Amino acid sequence: MPKRGRTVVCGTQEGYERHLQRSERPCSDCLVGSATYTDLEIARQIEAFREKLQDLQLWKSWGILRTTFEQIFDGQGQRCGCCNAPDPKQGWHIDLDVDGALRGVLCSDCNLGIEKLGDDTRGLQRAMTYLQQHLERGGHPTHYGPVSLTVRPAPSKQMQRCFTLFDAVATIGQVIVQEKLSPETVCEIYELWEHLRVEQSPPG
Repeated sequence: MPKRGRTVVCGTQEGYERHLQRSERPCSDCLVGSATYTDLEIARQIEAFREKLQDLQLWKSWGILRTTFEQIFDGQGQRCGCCNAPDPKQGWHIDLDVDGALRGVLCSDCNLGIEKLGDDTRGLQRAMTYLQQHLERGGHPTHYGPVSLTVRPAPSKQMQRCFTLFDAVATIGQVIVQEKLSPETVCEIYELWEHLRVEQSPPG
């Protein structure tokens, strides 16, 4: 693979591999007799280069050969060894146990899920117990009564006094005189008091 920050010169191994990485026919400097190769022969060279990259990646990341990966993956029917998904969104993952032994090939979701559950049967058993308890008892209620999503300001102390007077059957005029408020303000408070009284009254 060409190294970053370094000019790749044709006529070298890196130059030859750069052509293959770009899925193009190597130039005559990189491949002697380039024009004599058929498109099929060039395609085979490109495929061999891609297999080499896969070999290097698998060996560097997991210490396994591509042939080992393919043998395990084919044995799983080319599907996730856990959920049986044929085409994961985020690629395949090599699953290793805590001792580094290779368990199989998993999709990203299953690989992450097993890891989050402790990477052992005890964590999975706890999850199974939790799910079984849910099946036996059923779901919890999603709410415990009517819930108002409207956020209202708390009444002031003077408003509370007005409410108390209205509860005692005081008229608007009496409240205006006693609380020394304008008629417009007392009328607004009265409308609010009536609204709250309707909301708090029992149904039926």
